[in-house]
Amino acid sequence: IEANIFPNPLRHSGKLHVSIDNYEQQQQEVLVVLINSMGQELYSKILVVDEQSNTVMAVDTKSRLSPGLYYITGSSDQRLFTKKLIVK
Repeated sequence: IEANIFPNPLRHSGKLHVSIDNYEQQQQEVLVVLINSMGQELYSKILVVDEQSNTVMAVDTKSRLSPGLYYITGSSDQRLFTKKLIVK
């Protein structure tokens, strides 16, 4: 799997999009977690990504994210990714 987050940097009250590309030949469950710089989990969701497809998840932050640095991690049976997110 491969992941992209956009927009980055994110405005304080914006919507965050996480795009996950699955290049595997089978359906995968991907756990996506948003973590603040202190290691606290702020949001998590399991996405089911079909084989050879792209899934986009939108997260409405509703002004819950203060300006700063955050991390988005994703994990499946075979892969792990971590992306940095800046909130302005």
